[in-house]
Amino acid sequence: MRDTRLPDFRGAVFDLDGTLLDSMHVWSDIDSAFLRARGLPEEPAYFERIKQISIREAADYTIARYGLSDTPQELIVWWMEMARRAYHDAVPLKTGAREYLACLKKRGVRLSVATACAPELYIPALKRLGIYGWFDAYASLHEVAHGKSEPDVYLLAASRMGIAPGECAVFDDIIDGIRGAKKGGLLTVGVYDESSRAERPEIEKCADYYIESFTELLDRENG
Repeated sequence: MRDTRLPDFRGAVFDLDGTLLDSMHVWSDIDSAFLRARGLPEEPAYFERIKQISIREAADYTIARYGLSDTPQELIVWWMEMARRAYHDAVPLKTGAREYLACLKKRGVRLSVATACAPELYIPALKRLGIYGWFDAYASLHEVAHGKSEPDVYLLAASRMGIAPGECAVFDDIIDGIRGAKKGGLLTVGVYDESSRAERPEIEKCADYYIESFTELLDRENG
């Protein structure tokens, strides 16, 4: 059995899409619908690239890759309208996430979010799910200079919690996130998501710990 007894930490930094929220299918559905509407091929390399960058970077990349005449803002408006409906009405938490967050709060661990997701999407979702007020800090990729392959967003989240990076754990489902957090000196916990299944061997190798579900950590907490 894999050891999921994490060392003590004072702050926890969570990615949202694919980590706390079971939402990655929303973006893949939107991306597929967009490409079909434009008569463009659904290429695995395209999906792999845009899931790891901000929405503005994805718009720039899409325009450049396919030679589109749209402005980045026009693509963003199209994507965001579709996403807004899904986050507002339907996106659920991943199995065991609520219970694990509650367990950490009970232990006095400070909680934060580090995400590429836009506030206008995740705030309604977290409020609907009843956990928005559980977090002590929020940090978004648009606030920092680099993507998740660098530690910027995780360091910002730790700073806003008032906790040193070395006393924080990062939970993320993509390899770039794990690498970036490790560069910043934070404890890293890889979280399985179907959308990043191909990255799993690399994530398991790189992360300090790896879980398939938050229920693994709950079993340890309650054991």
